[in-house]
Amino acid sequence: MAVTPRQLAAAAAVVVVALASMATHPPASGALPGPPGIAALSAPAHAARPAKPKIYTPRARLQVSGCVISVSNANPDIGDSSEAVTVGTTAGAWVSLSAGYATYTSSYGEQADQNGDVVFKLANPNATPGRTVSLTAQVRLQGSQAGCEGSFTPKALACEVMEISQSVVPGGASATVVVSSAPGAQVRLTKVSGSPVWGYAKSAPSGRIYVAVPITSSEVGRNVRLQTEVAMLGARAACTTSFVPTVRG
Repeated sequence: MAVTPRQLAAAAAVVVVALASMATHPPASGALPGPPGIAALSAPAHAARPAKPKIYTPRARLQVSGCVISVSNANPDIGDSSEAVTVGTTAGAWVSLSAGYATYTSSYGEQADQNGDVVFKLANPNATPGRTVSLTAQVRLQGSQAGCEGSFTPKALACEVMEISQSVVPGGASATVVVSSAPGAQVRLTKVSGSPVWGYAKSAPSGRIYVAVPITSSEVGRNVRLQTEVAMLGARAACTTSFVPTVRG
């Protein structure tokens, strides 16, 4: 049977309509989902990125405001070990203190309290009498630092000798003299006039010693001079006295 051109055109129109219907109404089941878009992949990765931790930074660094040294006694007694040295500075600063004696140096270190003070108790019984002890402090806090100086001077070594009595003793006569100096000083007393020359050495733990000086008959009525030397911790001192013997043995 022959197909006319009009029949061919009608069949083509039916095919076009069927294809258009399939494009606008896809099947409800059996179809595979298409690939996800770029936005769908990038969003979850961006949301999962962890936040950086915050680091605390002080608004300003603390700086030492300087330092000052003060001493409990600028002129302590010889052998006094109660000397206290106070360093005033910024609270929390580390304080280093050096005390320079005649033959050695003592070092100390401590942190300043909430008032900015540090008190160092110096054990200085061996400080040389009359010689200045130099004090040097260094303070440090968060990279800043400062320094200060001070000193104290133990009392100078001295002596005093005086004749207090004369008496007759077995075998002759004697004059009693007293020597006053620092506790623990070494004392040497010498008769520098008359005869014979006489020496005496003794420590004085109480600061005072009594010495019986022999008197010869040839010295009665004549001036007798005594020379006294004391020594302690590298320091020395001298003193003299004289008397006229009036007693005979």
